Amino acid sequence: MAKQNVLFICIHNSARSQMAEAWLNEICGHHFAAESAGLERGTLNPLVVEAMEEVGIDISQKKTQAVFDVFKAGKLFSYVITVCDETSAERCPIFPGVPAWAWLVGFISFNGFVNFLGIEFTARVNRYMLIMELATLGLFVVLGLTALYGGAGAGALTLQPIYDPQVFSAATVAGATSIAVLSFLGFDGISTLAEESRGNQGAVGRATVLSLALIGALFMLQTWIATDLARGMHFASSDTAFYEVAQRAGGPPLRLITILATVIASAIANAMAAQAAVSRILFAMARDGKLPALLARVHPRYQTPYVSTLAVALVSLMVGLFFADHLDDLSRVVNFGALTGFVLLHLSVITHYFIRSRSGDWLRHVVCPLTGLSIIVYVLYEMDRAAKILGVCWIAMGILYYLLLALRGKKSAVLEI
Repeated sequence: MAKQNVLFICIHNSARSQMAEAWLNEICGHHFAAESAGLERGTLNPLVVEAMEEVGIDISQKKTQAVFDVFKAGKLFSYVITVCDETSAERCPIFPGVPAWAWLVGFISFNGFVNFLGIEFTARVNRYMLIMELATLGLFVVLGLTALYGGAGAGALTLQPIYDPQVFSAATVAGATSIAVLSFLGFDGISTLAEESRGNQGAVGRATVLSLALIGALFMLQTWIATDLARGMHFASSDTAFYEVAQRAGGPPLRLITILATVIASAIANAMAAQAAVSRILFAMARDGKLPALLARVHPRYQTPYVSTLAVALVSLMVGLFFADHLDDLSRVVNFGALTGFVLLHLSVITHYFIRSRSGDWLRHVVCPLTGLSIIVYVLYEMDRAAKILGVCWIAMGILYYLLLALRGKKSAVLEI
């Protein structure tokens, strides 16, 4: 039976909530997994540490954290318990009484509805989301530079975040590269919209490269500013470090704005683009006879693969509900599958252009794909055992389906409009 997650909240996460967490884990650890947080992040009270040591419970290594940090981490709790006075408890609006399934249904339904209405409407909504994200980023850059040159952090932009000979190591760069690979997954989704692009044959390829270049440049800019601004800071969690830096730059309002922008971007903008991309893949596979012909149907008015879109929304909802308490497992499967797909993509570039077409372009069609292939293989190798097992099982299911199609000799699907 899975443990139920419990969160204890007090004002500074320095005494009462820490004790409550420790006692619940000590007495009922086989039924509950307790955590604690504060409305504000304080300092662990040494008297509490001493008192708990007297009963044989060591909390000396515990760190305090703010409830915003817990919220941003996306953790789900069966119970949220305040151990402070009623007035202070009212300051904690972070965990409303809305079940997780309601958020899933709401976000997935909204994204499905937008994608159902056509690619132009989807692009328009995503454009508004992009403006919101860029405005948030611009606000952070302006306020961050203002705070930086006002004396906060390093006091100015330095070259240390780019290269610091005292701490530089190739292993660290390799590890950071593996994180970057996972962070930049998804740009391949642009290719699924090739048939709906108004540009020429190379428009999709250019859009992909330009998007990667632009996002990469903006990511480096904000990271450069944040790293210099964070000089001397101590973070409760690496997952929420950027939001603490944002608070140093613009106070609690900027921290809240960045949190909300991230949540909206993840739950709506990113998910909407992913849903549009996957529905096009299902449509193309159904049109080519690799999936049921029903998925190749196009809506007569909106000209969208509406059956595939609805199917993706339904599967997303089912998977979301099933993995609601196991998000790490879901992330492992997705990352392993995506990276395996990129391995095959890099091999396809070499096979198609250099071997079959005999392009003779060693740089673009051999060196570049082999470099990317090496990085991705390294990331796959570094994944934990559970990720590899789940990923291999998922790939095995795909291979089994392919063999069934081959044995049945399925004919090509007929496009129905």
